[in-house]
Amino acid sequence: MEQEPRWERQLIEKLAGAALLEQKRTRQWKTFFRLAWLLLIGTLLTMFFWQDEQDGGKLGGKHTAVVSLEGVIDSDSNASGRLLEGLEHAYNDRNTKGIIIRANSPGGSPVLSGIANDEIRRLKKLHPAISLHVVVEEVCASGCYYIAAAADRIHVDKASIIGSIGVVSDGFGFDKAIERLGIERRLTTAGSNKAMNDPFSPRDPQQQAIHQSLLDEIHQQFIAVVKQGAAAG
Repeated sequence: MEQEPRWERQLIEKLAGAALLEQKRTRQWKTFFRLAWLLLIGTLLTMFFWQDEQDGGKLGGKHTAVVSLEGVIDSDSNASGRLLEGLEHAYNDRNTKGIIIRANSPGGSPVLSGIANDEIRRLKKLHPAISLHVVVEEVCASGCYYIAAAADRIHVDKASIIGSIGVVSDGFGFDKAIERLGIERRLTTAGSNKAMNDPFSPRDPQQQAIHQSLLDEIHQQFIAVVKQGAAAG
């Protein structure tokens, strides 16, 4: 078999070596660029999370929290409970710079409203740097205003219904109706006022006076809360 000339073999070896060297260099550059990209991405992520931590540790940084008070304030709707839960989260968030209560409620239970008012005042004492404002949409009356009185400011629209600083207790009386129908009311109690305001019994003046005194006491509490809020503002 005729052998290849020596110069041709040397040329092939040089070309093959050059090709291998080029492939090696290409792999090295690819590795370099990959490492460079990883380093760049890592640096950007580090700067992002560091800045995020400087802003308070949460996305979005400082903000004003908005909590809603909507609907009738009673145990069924749990409107006051949801309000207090939202306020608790807002006050505990270190990014919160201010809080707005967006109010739209005709009121409701004086007990639940009083609890909410007391709790708001407690939270404000714990977080004096966070301002609390109430912004009224359509209505903020009765128990809603009782709660709003604890805020630093109350903002309303010119058409909003505000106030109703009073206490109401309503019901029906059916004693004359059952008398006409020939129905006998049979009621047994232990305690002179146990059946106070029973709708099927005639009104008792003494019990009515007790009932009125309870309403008057709650009314004075309401007035005191509003005065306290006005003085603080």
